[in-house]
Formats: sequence, C-alpha cells, structure tokens
Amino acid sequence: MSHSRTTQEPSLANGARARGSAGPRDKPQTVSMWLDLGNARSRAGQVLDAIECYGNALRLNPDSGHTWNNFGNLFMHLRDVDSAVSCYRNAVRLLPSEAQCAYGLGRALNLIGCHREARAHLARSSGLDPSHADVWINLGSAHQHLGHPRQALHCFDRALALSIDRAEAETNRAMILLDQGNFAEGWLAYEHRWELPAFANVRERFVHRPQWKGEPLEGRRIMLYGEQGLGDMIQFSRFIPNVVARGADVFLEVPEPLRDLLRGLLAPGHILARGESLPDFDLHCPLMSLPLALDLELNAIPNRPWLRATDALRQQARQAIPAASLPIRTPLRAGLSWRGNPTHLWDRIRSLTPHHLAPLAQVSGVEWSLLQHDATPEETAALSRTMALAMIDETQLDGFLPTAALIEELDLVISVDTATAHLTGALGKPLWLMLPASYDWRWHSHLSESPWYPSARLFRQTEPGDWSGVVERVAAHLAQLVAAGPPAESNSLPAHPINDDG
Repeated sequence: MSHSRTTQEPSLANGARARGSAGPRDKPQTVSMWLDLGNARSRAGQVLDAIECYGNALRLNPDSGHTWNNFGNLFMHLRDVDSAVSCYRNAVRLLPSEAQCAYGLGRALNLIGCHREARAHLARSSGLDPSHADVWINLGSAHQHLGHPRQALHCFDRALALSIDRAEAETNRAMILLDQGNFAEGWLAYEHRWELPAFANVRERFVHRPQWKGEPLEGRRIMLYGEQGLGDMIQFSRFIPNVVARGADVFLEVPEPLRDLLRGLLAPGHILARGESLPDFDLHCPLMSLPLALDLELNAIPNRPWLRATDALRQQARQAIPAASLPIRTPLRAGLSWRGNPTHLWDRIRSLTPHHLAPLAQVSGVEWSLLQHDATPEETAALSRTMALAMIDETQLDGFLPTAALIEELDLVISVDTATAHLTGALGKPLWLMLPASYDWRWHSHLSESPWYPSARLFRQTEPGDWSGVVERVAAHLAQLVAAGPPAESNSLPAHPINDDG
C-alpha cells in the first residue's frame, strides 16, 4: 500500500514542558507573536505549550488561517487525524490560495479514506505550487486508492523529478508496479523502502553483512528476518523453503508471537525471537526482499499451504468448539475478524465495526467463532444478541498457533485484511476477504482472485468507503453456501475464487 508522506510540519519530540512559559511581562500581544511562539514550542516537542499558544492566537483572531493550519499540523503529529481535518478545513476556508493548506487537508483526508475529496484538494495544491514533491506523492496515493494506477504513476514520477529524497516516491511507485503484476521492476523499486526513516532501526542490525541478491548459497549461513507487520511476515514466510533448498544454513528472526507458528519451516534452534542474540552469518535478507533475490514472477508464486497447527492443538480446538456450540450442529462453522491493528497507517480504510456486520447476522444456519482477539466485551455482547456465537475460551486464541488450530476446525473464515486472513490463507483454509476498493498491492486490484492464496475469495468495495455493499454480497453468498448443505469435511468449500468485483 502507499505511504503518504507527513513532512513539513513541526517536529515533535516525546514529552511536553509545563504550561505557562510566557511570563506576564513577555506575554505575546499579537496573533503572529503567539503563532511564532507556538511554532517554537512545537519544534521543541513542547506539545501542551504549543496547543496553548495556538489557542491564544485563535482567541485573538479566530479567522487566522495560518494558526488553523499549524494546529492541523500539530494534530497530525499527535495522530489525531479527525481533529487535524477540522483544523485544515478552517485553514482552507480562510486561505483558499495557500497551497500548504490544501496539501494538509488532502493528506489528512487520504488517511481517513476520503480519497475523492483528498484528490481535489491535492490537485488544487499542485496547481498552486507545482514544485512541492510531497503534494505529488499524496496526490498519487489518492489516485492509487481510487483505482487509477496510470495517474498515480504520473504523480510519483513528478515527485521523483522534483525531490532529491527519492525514497518515498520510489517506494510508492513500486507498489503500483507490484499491484499490476510487474514484478521485474516492482521488486527492484521496492528496495528503496530501506531509505525511509521508518526502516532504519531494522536495517542497522544487519548492515555489517551483505544482503543476499540471489547469488549461490551452498554452504553459507543466511539470516532472514521480518521487517513489517505480522501478516506480511506470514505471507512471505512461504519463501523460506526456497532458500533452504538452495543449500544454505538458514536462520530466521521474527517477533515472538510468530516463532512457534513458523517453527516447522526450519531446523530446531534456527528461529529466533526478535531481541535475541544473533548468530554469526554470511548474508542477510528481509522476508519481503526474497522475491527479488528469487527472481519471482507473478505466475510462479508458491501458494500451496505451508503452515499447519500441531495435532495436539487441533484436538484441543476440536473439543473446545463443540463444548461451546449450540445444541444442534449448524450447517456451517465460520470464523470472523473485522478489524486490524489500530496503529496501522491505513487501518481506518481496511477495518470494519460490528455495526457493519449486521447482514451476516441475518443468515441462519451459521455458527460464528470470533477470531478478533482484541474484541471488547461490549462488541462480543452486541454480536451475541444477533449471531449464534460459539463462545470459545480466550486461551484458544492466545497465540497464532492455537488460533491456527481453531481455524483448521472451521469451515470458513470471513475477514478483513489482517494477520488472521494471512494465517487462514497460509493454512489453505477457505477465506472470504473483504477489501477496500483499491488498497494494497498484495491483493492486485486488476485480479478477481489472489495468486498468493488460492483458497481466498475477494469481495471488494465498488465505491471507496462503502462497506455495506461488500457485506451484503458476502451475506448473499453465505446464504447460498448454507442452503447447499453442510460441507463433507472442514476444508471442502470451493477453493476457486469468484469474480466478485461488482
């Protein structure tokens, strides 16, 4: 998915200084003085002081567009995007000819999924100031989410022509190429992600050895490692056997929650939890750079199931589900996950609320297992009033391996783009995936099926932000599936993905 740059705002450090920095004798008397002081406090990381200064400026002049714009910048750093949008709207209303105000509003609107409106403001900003590379990056991101890859590539190319710092535009451009299946150029361009600040801490631990680029590995020791989200690591762990097959002594470093799940892919003692001491190694390679080293083509993705739960855990799951089930076995047992990690940049675009799931509750004959490990008691209670829930013990979801065992005992998993979805696909279990209109290159917006997970059916939004149509189509297909009768075995649902783009 695209990265939207967030530069050209005050740089805030952690923490905040106590209020009252300006004494009675040096208290600013004008809007510009309060604005300058607020900017200084922002740059120093004194967030509370900055808020107070901007508030004082607005009390003197509520129509100070520059103050509203800087307030928006401050809220963006605090990750309060809704408040930032409100501030930027005031700034644009008061300063309609200021490129920076339109840019700020467009960038914030992108993050909450209002891509059409974001595109309009960013296009206006690019017209007011065509030399602003960040505007082109964010305009490209809006086009990307609206399903306009050609326009997005044009914007990223404009940004590349304007900026010495090419990393963000190159990385976004790579995502368009990968989405279109142009792996030859896409994987190479995707290596520019290492120049982004967000990747610096991961990269520095391995730079004392060269990165593997595809050269012979016989007799050499290579360290593989996860760099991004848990779902990404599950998805790209499929390539580990390809590296082992080349004769290397392969080690893998991943976050602790994934260690047990991936343990079967390597020899004992070769999977490390992040933070453990690393063994000596000759080469390193991040999991998401393996397709480049392996010279992967779209039609050659290894996509047969490569993960499985242990027999003991499957037996526990098999016993847990009937104990929690309705008295009579329903035709279909389905798992449900409706949101991802809330800290993810695009989580508001990809995640649902239980309210969106109402059409699923209207389908009789389905017993639901909630795979949402962070579901609140209120959410569970609300869903239980309308759905037949198998109230699985929370310990059954305590870790990826127990969750895998539970998934293997279900007939179907319905999910948004989460680690649970990737786990389901890696197990080869039927997966119905609810996706935004045009969102992440991993799901290839030009395809109606997933080359990564043949057991997945893709249900995309036809309009950005419209989940109602997606859930209603899922419910309709679910009703047809129930009407066809119970599956003969747990993974006997049709594996061939359907064309469900509209």
